[in-house]
Amino acid sequence: MAQNFALLAKDLGLPLQLLQYGTALVLSFPLAAIYRALPAPTKSQKPHQQQSPNPETFGSVSRLLIGDASTIPSEVRLRHLYSLGVTSLLMGNLFSYSLFAEIFSTSVFVWGLSLIMKHSEALYKTNGTKSRIWFPILVFAGALLQLASHHIRYQVWDTSLPDDSAPFLILSTKLGMYAWALYDGTRPASDLSPEQMSRLIHETPSLLEFLGFIFFFPGWLVGPAIEFSDYRDFTRLEGHYKDLPQDRLIPTLKLAALGIVCLILNVATAKDFAPIVLTTNDFNLKPFWFRAVFLMIAAFMARCKFYAAWKLSESACTLVGISYNGIKNNTSEVLWNRVENVNVYDVETAQSPRAFVNQWNKNASNWLRQSVYIRISPPRGDGQSVRGVLRSREVANFATFLCSALWHGFRPSYYILFLTGAILTTVAGAIRQTVRPLFLSPRLLGNFKWLYDIASWILTQWCIDYVAVTFLLYRLDLSLLMLRSQLYTGHLLLAAGLGLMWSGWLSRGARMLELHLRKGEDDVGDEVIVNEGVGISKLNGDAKIRKRAVG
Repeated sequence: MAQNFALLAKDLGLPLQLLQYGTALVLSFPLAAIYRALPAPTKSQKPHQQQSPNPETFGSVSRLLIGDASTIPSEVRLRHLYSLGVTSLLMGNLFSYSLFAEIFSTSVFVWGLSLIMKHSEALYKTNGTKSRIWFPILVFAGALLQLASHHIRYQVWDTSLPDDSAPFLILSTKLGMYAWALYDGTRPASDLSPEQMSRLIHETPSLLEFLGFIFFFPGWLVGPAIEFSDYRDFTRLEGHYKDLPQDRLIPTLKLAALGIVCLILNVATAKDFAPIVLTTNDFNLKPFWFRAVFLMIAAFMARCKFYAAWKLSESACTLVGISYNGIKNNTSEVLWNRVENVNVYDVETAQSPRAFVNQWNKNASNWLRQSVYIRISPPRGDGQSVRGVLRSREVANFATFLCSALWHGFRPSYYILFLTGAILTTVAGAIRQTVRPLFLSPRLLGNFKWLYDIASWILTQWCIDYVAVTFLLYRLDLSLLMLRSQLYTGHLLLAAGLGLMWSGWLSRGARMLELHLRKGEDDVGDEVIVNEGVGISKLNGDAKIRKRAVG
């Protein structure tokens, strides 16, 4: 069947990957409708308490494989089987059954490791350590290495082969989030942030439940990569899902419409605003302002391809119901953004690189934050200095971007994007933290806040587009040609920003400007006091001026 898809794509003149993704996304809607028709879980006679195997019950094969029948309704197991079944068929027919077998075996192996991690306390005591951190580190690193083997095969070894790494991108994300959440479930609550507490896994799932999570059909190819805690609550209709609204057709159609509009924009402009245009000699003959504007338009149209895939996938998740996120505070508005992968409005209106990144591919960003960033730079403790925290954040920032680059693959342009992006977020964050307060104070530059907002929005969007387009060009030579068409302006601005940061002139200059503005304000105040000829004192209590004013 996979070979038939390749032949069909050739006959239609379409890229194989486009046909595979399109078929999976389109089929997710009828599959979601069937999922909704499955019997809803009924409340068990006993209060639910996940029965994870322990040394005394380790021989209970059925409990290991499908869970405790006395506490988990059969309807829940049917949901797991449905996702496992339909996703295996989709994987096998759109890609290959060997790909399904690899993902299946990897998932079973990680599940087995999680049993060992949770139920071998004697081993830890014998070794003189109580730490279980080996488990999430091993899973995180192992999943990245497995993904890297596929990237090397299709990006380095033979670029003519079709790229089937997308399911492994989602797999590595899910396995990493699961491993860290299970590890955090063994730690004291006092060591965890509220964000970590909301994702805890205290007990290992049955094999069937874990496979249902890994192969959850709406997001196995392009995401969203959901948290295991959300999947468990959703399939059992527990937590906030116990009040899951049944009327979700309208939000589903809205997301699908947005995805279709973005797809049309991308397809309609694919030729005229292709990123490759920025590397041509004719393009370099255009004025710089034209090249800069063209860059922003081309980058937006390219983003529309990602918006289309993610929004269509999110709409299927909404139809199923796992996107439900409760009721908005003080309103009756129902939120459907729990597994949102991208907020288009927030991305396109972002006024800082950090705000842009936080709203782009949010579930992958969450995986990197949970797996890398907060492990290197945890919240500041009593014994940590501010300088130490800031330095650890810089290291964590670069490590996170490096892991993100490895996650995407080994094309040279990826490392231009992610390494430059790490510097960009660091420099822009320092500038924003130093300069923005001047525009927030009515006594300083508050009247020009609107101008600051516009300038920061334009500069943020252009700088992001400047480095992001290299991601789409793949090759190093093409990326350098594109950067040259922009006169390397982005890198020159970053160099200037780094120079101001390292020399201390950024904070020093902002302080001097603040003192100058405050001095001007005080001079105006003195003038008013003297001219009015009344006994109003200056804020600093200058009695001489007050006396002279009255006289």
